[in-house]
Amino acid sequence: QGVLPYVHQPVLVNTAVLDGQPVTTSVEVLGAHLRTGLTRVSGSASAMCASASDPSVLSVDANCASVTLVGSETSGSDGAEVEVTVSTGSVFVEHFSVQVWYPTLPVALQVGDATETDGVTLRAI
Repeated sequence: QGVLPYVHQPVLVNTAVLDGQPVTTSVEVLGAHLRTGLTRVSGSASAMCASASDPSVLSVDANCASVTLVGSETSGSDGAEVEVTVSTGSVFVEHFSVQVWYPTLPVALQVGDATETDGVTLRAI
């Protein structure tokens, strides 16, 4: 027996620090059983929790439904680790990692001439 947590999008770009819009990806946790094979544990285990090893990079729902970047993060990571604990009579602890790209702030944009992209006009100064 055991658990298999996985994230649907293992590489995230933190645009939330630029525009304030959260970046989210869902997490699934599967239970592996000898008799029944793989079963979905996400959302059904009352004693499931998750925590991020470095909250300055990402946050994770306490019930392990998603990983979220909200814009308050201060760095990125090649492999931010998330620990998932499932307690169903036995206690199972597993980890997964997420790569988080973080922009260098402040963002500088250089253009040669006036240009319009997606309705936004950029003018050279």
